[in-house]
Amino acid sequence: MKISTIIPVYNAEKYIARCLDSILNQGIESHEIICVDDGSTDHSLEILRNYEKAHENIHVLTQKNSYAGAARNNGLAIAMGEYVHFMDADDYVLPGAYAKVYETAKVLSADYVKTRSKTFDMQSGNLIDNNYFSMSGFPDNIYGKVCSLSDCQDVLLKTARAPWTSFVKRSYLMEHNIRFNSLKCVNDRSFYMDVIMHTNRIVICDCYMVCYQINNKKSLMGIRNDNFICLIESYQIIKDMVADMPCDLKKKVLGYEFKSLAGPYAKLNTTQQKEIEDVLKPFLENIVWSELDGNVLAASVSKPIYELMNIEFPDNYQINSLSTLTDLYTNSREIILYGAGTVCLALIQYLAKYNYNLNRIQCIAVSDKANNPDCIMGIPVRSVEECNISSTTEIIIATFENVQLAIYHGLSLGTSCNIRGITDYLYTLLQQEI
Repeated sequence: MKISTIIPVYNAEKYIARCLDSILNQGIESHEIICVDDGSTDHSLEILRNYEKAHENIHVLTQKNSYAGAARNNGLAIAMGEYVHFMDADDYVLPGAYAKVYETAKVLSADYVKTRSKTFDMQSGNLIDNNYFSMSGFPDNIYGKVCSLSDCQDVLLKTARAPWTSFVKRSYLMEHNIRFNSLKCVNDRSFYMDVIMHTNRIVICDCYMVCYQINNKKSLMGIRNDNFICLIESYQIIKDMVADMPCDLKKKVLGYEFKSLAGPYAKLNTTQQKEIEDVLKPFLENIVWSELDGNVLAASVSKPIYELMNIEFPDNYQINSLSTLTDLYTNSREIILYGAGTVCLALIQYLAKYNYNLNRIQCIAVSDKANNPDCIMGIPVRSVEECNISSTTEIIIATFENVQLAIYHGLSLGTSCNIRGITDYLYTLLQQEI
């Protein structure tokens, strides 16, 4: 058996036929499809039974409502395929994708093959380019070669964890006893980490395999805000899982897991945020911030978390006048600017116009080097990890104020350098000067 496709199904009567047809039309010989009905209350099971009668390679299991993780595990227990694809019932596989991904897996003897995905927005009705799923922000040289988490961590930790984005070798799952956890939501994040941390035979395939629906409020992703505790429990599971990892890699993993929790929290309205404070605050109070990667913590989505924890800027943080800026600049030996956007450009243009020595600026630091230029007005742009930050370094956060708290908190961890931020008012003054 070449491929086992495993599909958890819960109240998916509107989409399951399209999903199954897209898989049947892949034209793969020696291919089984295992559908696990998770206690559906609509006509999903009836539709599945009809497909099972019509197609000998479709098998239907049932369980009382125990969520997607349990359904995937039950499907895996009877799977016979060399490679497994965990599909979602409301998405569909793109034409010809299975053959390309399977061939890549076989040729490169991969344990895990990560693919690109297209995204369909159910509210707008349009296909959109979502970097998180399409991986379009990554360099072309990542595709088609064997790698591991240690040598490809920036790609593997920044991209989607969803199991439908990949093929995984069934014998590899069995050897390492890798299964999904039983959480109602986000049961796939710990699975993904378990998969990628045990092998050096990961391949990123330059192939779009699945079209994924977003803004489907009835999907498991859509109900995540109602089950925020699952995000916290998932974080704890992964923290235990990576306890023995090398320190720098562990910090990066936990940083991204924290970001995955902060992002949904930032999207909640004030009332919803208030409702989960009793759950979230004890969790946050136990976090050792220095154990998390500061570069990841600087993400703007983390700002509401820091506000909840009453994390504030120091009294001397803000640069709110041209005279304060010029005094700071002329009295500093080594300066790093953080942020490569319009605020940073206005600052550099101002300094250049009034003949300040731009060589004093070591570099422009950014959180995501892939989506930024190599230099701005002759000043190199580098990731935070590439910057040479010492106790004598002056960091000026040249962004708008609404994201500065998150950036400040991330940069301040583990460094004794001075960090200052440009106010929106000062940005207006700079614009007037240039």
